[in-house]
Amino acid sequence: MERKTEFLIFATISSIIIFSTTLWQTLLPLYLDFKGLKPWEIGISVSLVMNLGLLLAFTSGYVVDLIDWRKSAILAVILLLTATLLLLFAQNFIEFLILAFIIGLSTSLITQASVKVLVKSSIEKRGLLYSSYMLLSNIGRIIASYLSGFIATIYGYSILFMFSAATLLPAFGLLAHKNGKRKDYSTVSKASMKKVLKLYLRDTRLKILVSALFLHDFSVFIGIPYLILYAKYVIGIDEVGAGILTGTRILTQLIFQLGSGWLADKIGGSLTLAIHFLTISLAYITYSNTIDFLNALLIYAFMGFAMTLDFPARRLLITKYAPEEYVAAINGLADTIVGVGTMFSAIIGGYLWNINPSLPILTAGIANLSTIPLILYLKHRKQALLHKYKI
Repeated sequence: MERKTEFLIFATISSIIIFSTTLWQTLLPLYLDFKGLKPWEIGISVSLVMNLGLLLAFTSGYVVDLIDWRKSAILAVILLLTATLLLLFAQNFIEFLILAFIIGLSTSLITQASVKVLVKSSIEKRGLLYSSYMLLSNIGRIIASYLSGFIATIYGYSILFMFSAATLLPAFGLLAHKNGKRKDYSTVSKASMKKVLKLYLRDTRLKILVSALFLHDFSVFIGIPYLILYAKYVIGIDEVGAGILTGTRILTQLIFQLGSGWLADKIGGSLTLAIHFLTISLAYITYSNTIDFLNALLIYAFMGFAMTLDFPARRLLITKYAPEEYVAAINGLADTIVGVGTMFSAIIGGYLWNINPSLPILTAGIANLSTIPLILYLKHRKQALLHKYKI
């Protein structure tokens, strides 16, 4: 019971953090456009804010394994609070890159802490438990997404960022709450990065999974930074419209999140990921040909469903393959490898945007289809091994 309570406390803290960041991340491409950055600079900045957490994930996972998740979360909230306020004063591309690093480190610490708390909280039904965590987080995302456009339009971006920073303060109160009867002495003190790398390199399942995730994130991040810019320049929306699109996507995530976690537990992580890859490609390819707001809204809603299939499945597979004492570090290593690919995606997307605003999104959808053979092979390999041992 104590472990489940700990997970609930963490999920609440994470929901507060996600609410705060969603307030401004929803409009980040439009804010950078307002600041006068070029399209390729916007693409790289948005991609870095979203993905530097992945590049720093191995280090963060190792840190979370060495100290308890509360200390990691406290550091993450302090960094995020500072960076949110500094976003008000950033004026050029380099300054945004520096802030992206701070935000990335904060995001990375929270993400790896979530995996650590998850694996300590339950042995069975981790997909459903992680979906419960995602569901609670998405409640904050929905409210923040719908609010963001109205706050920015009525009060301006300065109030938006200050309000975002203020909403982080309750997280410190929750982090101060600690069960004095139970101390968490991590067994990972004997872990080393060398051991983690060896464990990863000799596990074929992990290598196949990470390769598929690498291709997936590399592909979709060709288009992700340009989804809202496409909506602005091709469909013709403003900040309020951007908030409605994002909020609707997250609303469908909320509706389907628990069901997707159940599905991952029922049919397995690899098949769930295959469905995710296919549906995301379909959404991107369709969106790249859309010029109507209502159609874009429907596609964003479908995209929300598709996204619910992702993280419960990938976290389920990671926690299944990695030993408990190494799980955060292994998950961090996987996220780091995946994050490397996304750093090049924004450059490709920026080049394609200059040719045609539809191209980054269309290319992302088509390229993402390359992931399906790998993830299906992972499923086939498991079934072949089961058949071999039965014989």
